[in-house]
Amino acid sequence: MSSPVYLAIDTPHLDAALTLAQRVRHHVGGLKLGLEFFCANGHHGVHEMAKLGLPIFLDLKLHDIPNTVAKAIQALRPLEPAILTVHAAGGRAMMEEAKAEAKAEAKPEPKAEPKVEEKPAPAVALKGNPNAGTDQPVHNNGVQWSANDIKAAVARNQGVGLGASKDAILKALAAEGLIKGPSV
Repeated sequence: MSSPVYLAIDTPHLDAALTLAQRVRHHVGGLKLGLEFFCANGHHGVHEMAKLGLPIFLDLKLHDIPNTVAKAIQALRPLEPAILTVHAAGGRAMMEEAKAEAKAEAKPEPKAEPKVEEKPAPAVALKGNPNAGTDQPVHNNGVQWSANDIKAAVARNQGVGLGASKDAILKALAAEGLIKGPSV
């Protein structure tokens, strides 16, 4: 029977991690690779550790806007981690997208398509709610909105686009109930 104990590899040095893991691999149930290890060694390091034949627990504590966390999970899928951490402070929408992406099948690589140039978003730090697009209440709680959230909100309000003035964008977001009042 396999051990329920995972060995925490808290080093950025791949050789040291491999040496330690090789010494205890018959006594542990898996390897926990944290952010420090992953940032130093990336996918290559995880693949090297996986060659030992133990399950991998990627303790990366993913925490960002829902779409970014979902894309990160998609990018980590080839590593086949047995466990992957997602930080609950990211909110319900982020957690739901992470769960959906973790269950989704690998997607084929998209074909290259010509890029459509768009005007860059104005330098406005907008704050909002991780529950946007759900039936959850909207509060101005310090979570940044993605460009897609802003674009969708302003498009529904008098055709205001991302090239609009800061005041027009803030007014559109207030009309959507995404921020309180006409300014942040």
